[in-house]
Amino acid sequence: MKASGADASYDVIMSAVTLISEIIFKFAGISIDGYVGILIDLFIIYSGIQMMRETISSILGERADKELVQSIKGEIIEHKPISGVYLA
Repeated sequence: MKASGADASYDVIMSAVTLISEIIFKFAGISIDGYVGILIDLFIIYSGIQMMRETISSILGERADKELVQSIKGEIIEHKPISGVYLA
């Protein structure tokens, strides 16, 4: 959901930049749409890498919140046959 929201926000930004580029061309006669296209491409690549980093980090090794760990420990300890728990 977070990535989807970011993607929608990026779409708005890129559309606005493209529109500004066309307005500049219409009124000033300066064609910058090629440069704007390159900037948008770089922005897409950068944001994609950031989204992948966040996802991979949370999947492969980001530590759980201490409150969550304590809550899990409490749930496990409540069962009678279990005498101790170690959660890193």
